[in-house]
Amino acid sequence: MDLLTSIRRTVVPMIMGWVVSLPIAPYVDAAAVETALVALLGAVYYAVLRVLEDRGIRAASFLIGMGVTVPPKYDG
Repeated sequence: MDLLTSIRRTVVPMIMGWVVSLPIAPYVDAAAVETALVALLGAVYYAVLRVLEDRGIRAASFLIGMGVTVPPKYDG
């Protein structure tokens, strides 16, 4: 459950930021689209590594924080 909560708390704000930006999308340049793509890919990267970390793959923890890190724990 902590794994899904941490992924949701990372991905949902990025998705909502994209949704909120839709009305202005026709007026946005290519650089803004690139920025959104970077955010989306970052969210996917984090989600995949959190799943791997939760499955006990120690390298995933290193790749998330570029050092030894502890997975987050969320109280229910």
